Amino acid sequence: MYSSQMSNYNNISTSTPIGGIISSASSPNRNNSIVYDFNNHKQEVCGLKWSFDEKLLASGGNDNKLYIWSINQSSNCEPLYEFSDHGAAVKAVAWSPHQHGLIASGGRTADRHIRFWNALNGVALHKVDTGSQVCNLL
Repeated sequence: MYSSQMSNYNNISTSTPIGGIISSASSPNRNNSIVYDFNNHKQEVCGLKWSFDEKLLASGGNDNKLYIWSINQSSNCEPLYEFSDHGAAVKAVAWSPHQHGLIASGGRTADRHIRFWNALNGVALHKVDTGSQVCNLL
């Protein structure tokens, strides 16, 4: 399973078969792009989502991890934060349109939780047991 995400400013991200992410970032005011190669996931990436300000990229994977990446880091391809509280693959990822830095993630059948995180300081905020897997968040 592969994931792709495109933003309003031609930021394109796609996952690779071995859990990596290739991301190309550009803006309407620039003629060039910066390509990032994020490789922290140990299994396939199954959820990708750009923040509304397009400065942060969230990735969820079959390794039960949620990573937050910053495109402002010119050469450092290390995640800003790694969240490992899910007990199953993280497929569902959604940024809040109302609260900057608030992100929700959902786990598959063995986890059954929607978890809320502050992606600006790396703090886990809340979790809700849904009783079933979470496949998508809007």
